[in-house]
Amino acid sequence: MGNKDIIKQLGKRIRAIREGKGLTQFDVSVIANTDNKHISRIELGQVDIKLSTIIKLAEALEIHPKDLFDFDPEIKAVDGTGQKPDDNP
Repeated sequence: MGNKDIIKQLGKRIRAIREGKGLTQFDVSVIANTDNKHISRIELGQVDIKLSTIIKLAEALEIHPKDLFDFDPEIKAVDGTGQKPDDNP
């Protein structure tokens, strides 16, 4: 997987988590103190995101930054537990 692929997968992951939590791009931009157009470009994989922005987004989504890099295709969203669907009892 190349850099561009990772950036696109990261964007898709951020969108899936955001939508799973019922948040809009505007909601996340306010919490993360960034522009909602920047959130859109991140989710579309159009920008090379800085580590500080990854941390802000993770905090806004109330998850650990490492969870943003779990590109397992079976995971559509994080419910806040960080658990994969088959990890739940």
